[in-house]
Amino acid sequence: MQTRKCATHQKLLKYNCCVDNVYVCEFCVVLGNHIGHNMELISDMVMAVKSSLEELLDNLIKKSKESENHIHEAMARKDNTHKRAADLQRQVTMLFTDLKQELECEERKILREITNQVDEKDFNIARFFSKKKEEKFKLNAHGAKIRGIINSTDPMTIVEKGTQSINKTKMLIDEVQGKLEVTGLNALLVTVHLEFGLLKVIKRIPQLQKKHGFAVQNVIYIEPMNANHPTERNASEPGSLLDSSMNLKEKDHLTVYTPEKGTQGKKHELGMRGAAHRCATKILGRLYCKKPSHLSTYPISFSLLFFSLVCFFCFCFLHYCNTEC
Repeated sequence: MQTRKCATHQKLLKYNCCVDNVYVCEFCVVLGNHIGHNMELISDMVMAVKSSLEELLDNLIKKSKESENHIHEAMARKDNTHKRAADLQRQVTMLFTDLKQELECEERKILREITNQVDEKDFNIARFFSKKKEEKFKLNAHGAKIRGIINSTDPMTIVEKGTQSINKTKMLIDEVQGKLEVTGLNALLVTVHLEFGLLKVIKRIPQLQKKHGFAVQNVIYIEPMNANHPTERNASEPGSLLDSSMNLKEKDHLTVYTPEKGTQGKKHELGMRGAAHRCATKILGRLYCKKPSHLSTYPISFSLLFFSLVCFFCFCFLHYCNTEC
């Protein structure tokens, strides 16, 4: 504007006519058509505009720095997320590696039990074969003696030796054992070992979770409820030790008690959706079996007593079968 001049008076433009909104010189203000109009110095306008622009520029710089900080924070959060994900993946892998080792250990025990049963059956059959071969040899030898007596031409020999051989032959026939009662493998005992091993692995899961840095929800009791009668517990049915504790339907829900201040604890209502949830709750129902005293449901002591009795009767049955064989 310092080089711009008024077209009428050839003077520098110093003012802005607020009425006509045009730039004018000193003579236009005093002698021209703008006499009496409100004027504003261009220099003052420049200062005001510069001040506004400087303030806006400061805000832009501030926002730009904030955006840059946000970018750094987002990148750091992304890196932390990836690092945390890698740590979680490593923890999960190690946890499942330990679980696989636990399961493989139990698998080897169960397979060893089956192998022991097979070896015992093979030993009993081999011993039976040996006895039968010995019996067959004795019977054939005694049969040859009897044929010799029958083919004898001396009557006295037939009477004397024949009379002695009759009683001896009867005793020998009575001593002959019957056929071998071949019994199958004791699947019940294998099932007991299987479920006991699975229960042991399940109870080890919280320890493995803590070992690998996972938080463990301290669930102390799980109470299955019927959808139609929320105050009534479903009746347990006999069967598998893992499956008999709950008889859940598709519309049933689950009440989980977690420790809180006071005696009753905190309830969590879990809806049941599909067989996977039902299976999980069956396992949890056996795993976390402590209960508050005000709940009238089966405690863990009854389950352990039942399991001990089952094991006792299974071993008695196995001993009886081995004795009979």
